[in-house]
Amino acid sequence: MDNWVVYHAEVNNICFNGSLEDVKETNLIQAPSSDRPTSSFLIESNSPSKLKFGTFSGTKRAAPCSRDTWFRQCLVEKVDELEDELTGKKQKVADGKVFAQNLVKKIDWLLSKTLDKLHLLRENIEDKELLMSKLECLEDKVGRLQQELQKKSHEVEEGSKLQNQLLKQVLANTEMSKYKEKLEECESTFKKKAPKAIKEIRKFAQKAMGTTDVGVDVKLNKHVWSRGIRSVPRRVRVHIARKRNDEEDAKEEFFSLVTVTEIPPEGLKGLGTKVIEEED
Repeated sequence: MDNWVVYHAEVNNICFNGSLEDVKETNLIQAPSSDRPTSSFLIESNSPSKLKFGTFSGTKRAAPCSRDTWFRQCLVEKVDELEDELTGKKQKVADGKVFAQNLVKKIDWLLSKTLDKLHLLRENIEDKELLMSKLECLEDKVGRLQQELQKKSHEVEEGSKLQNQLLKQVLANTEMSKYKEKLEECESTFKKKAPKAIKEIRKFAQKAMGTTDVGVDVKLNKHVWSRGIRSVPRRVRVHIARKRNDEEDAKEEFFSLVTVTEIPPEGLKGLGTKVIEEED
């Protein structure tokens, strides 16, 4: 049959498992049903790909047409779709070119900025190298100055130590000279006053005890020589005891022994004489 009564569809999408050459040699085997907007057709083709299936979707309206006319319309619609797709792709390509141009401009701008920054970086590196060289020179100078300062500080410390030693030695010599002068004065005074004090003690013992033989204790002798006691107000408190003389060649039967007496902490309110007779 050359003329088939089929539903003519405003096809929005055609999906074949073959090429357009297969469509030219196809025969419609099964017509679509009238109650579905999307219909499936079984198509027989004389092409090497053999049997193909096609799905046509769209709004159906009843219209009698021949098979060639129907395929021609499908091809025209497919061409229109391809042209629309091509137009869209051309637009995308144009947009891509504009984007690429803008991108190139931006890259050029970034490149110029990068070059400027590289130039500044080179200048900064040169300045840094110059500053580093100056810094090294300054560090060398600082090191030398520190060494000289340490030497000077060491010399100053040694000088201050020597000065302190000399000052201490001068003070020590001054104190020693003062002590020597005082010692000489004391020795001269003791040499003059101590014998007189011993004589005064002997006289006092002879008068108080009534004996001519008087013995002075060793401690009392040292006490007198250490203080140079001779008379008032320089006094010493003594203890006088009359003892029997046991020596064979003694001239007198009794003798007096004078010993030193410790002064109490409350001091002495007055001096007196107390005679104690001891007979052994």
